[in-house]
Amino acid sequence: TSGPQTLSMVDLYDIPTGSRLFAFYEDTVTVDLANPAFSNFGVLAHAFPTQVGSVEFILDKKYRHTENAIPYTFTFPFPLKPGTHTLTINVYSKQNRQGVKGNGRTLTIIVINSAAVERFEIVNTSGYVLDTLNDGDKLYILDSAFKGIRIRAYTEPTQVAYVKFWLNGQFVRRENGF
Repeated sequence: TSGPQTLSMVDLYDIPTGSRLFAFYEDTVTVDLANPAFSNFGVLAHAFPTQVGSVEFILDKKYRHTENAIPYTFTFPFPLKPGTHTLTINVYSKQNRQGVKGNGRTLTIIVINSAAVERFEIVNTSGYVLDTLNDGDKLYILDSAFKGIRIRAYTEPTQVAYVKFWLNGQFVRRENGF
């Protein structure tokens, strides 16, 4: 093969299924955490030629990971928070980032979370709506009408990855939305 080793394509992929979520045709992508598809994603790098010595991933100029064999994948070391992140991907002719450095890419991943809770309802164990819960409302949980209540959250978009419930500043539980 003539010419330097090159990063030919980069995909975001769903880690549990291995399916492609997004192909980086441009160097910037926006990931919306409200989209359940992005609840557990990683990066898959494709090189030319297909087999190179190693592929290095550098997240936000701090976190490094090297793959020495196909598939060249990167799993984020922590959940990405909203904001702008950079991912530099380099290819090398030998394992462990040795040999000739080929043509890599620096990608920008903009993480947003467009999800919002639109309203809350108080429901009984049968799902019957007892009341709508508004900001500042107080629940008197000793009232027999509220024995065994549940709080139902309605979100926009309708389907989100999860909703976290907090009570008086303390985390109570996480409910998966799909």
